[in-house]
Amino acid sequence: MTSSAAERALRAYCDPSVVGEYDLLAFGEKKIMLDALISTQRDFLLQLVQERVMSSSSGGGSLRPPPRPTGSDRPKRNDPLVQALADTGVQVDVFKQGDFDRCKESISRWGVKTGSWEEIRRYQRVVYAQKAAANYNETDVKGHFLHTSKAVVKTSESSAVWSSLVRIDIRQLTLFKVNRGTYIEGRIVGEVIKPMVGGTTLIQDGRGDVVLVAFYNLLQAEIHGKAAEPLLQKKVS
Repeated sequence: MTSSAAERALRAYCDPSVVGEYDLLAFGEKKIMLDALISTQRDFLLQLVQERVMSSSSGGGSLRPPPRPTGSDRPKRNDPLVQALADTGVQVDVFKQGDFDRCKESISRWGVKTGSWEEIRRYQRVVYAQKAAANYNETDVKGHFLHTSKAVVKTSESSAVWSSLVRIDIRQLTLFKVNRGTYIEGRIVGEVIKPMVGGTTLIQDGRGDVVLVAFYNLLQAEIHGKAAEPLLQKKVS
């Protein structure tokens, strides 16, 4: 469950335009937005440590979790972002306060609308990081940083009749709201990758707007990591 610390972090570190959008949401939608914020920052933290681990092993050593920080490097427990991440199962004491400070820089840009080319460039950086992390993702180092698992409740949906759906543009999408009964028509402009569970790519519509999309349940459960991406490319492209 998302804590009040997550809302304090959003109000303290997010762009005012994002805070304004948050205030207009209903209670359930606010929770979804806070969950998304904290999930992205948790992944950002793992990416920072991943880079540190990969850098330390560049000389041919084995991949090992970095030592726990001490002294002034230890995270500040009164920091709302630290509290929010701890509430969702992150072992915050294995990260440096500097890691959380870098997260705050990321949060300041989170949810802020940008141009399509900026979104494409940002996604390419994600693709690069995903490929650079291939060896890391094949180890159990990442599991060192989480002490709880997040249960995902899946719901079943009946097949939609395409003729009953309404085509909309990407700019008509509302963040953190379900757009039932609609579809987007566009072309794939990003490489398909599998960062965590689902496959992701970019879709660009006829107006030139771009949105990140995720595809789930396309692959067998036992296929993961580098082996998953060629199959995703074949299924999605």
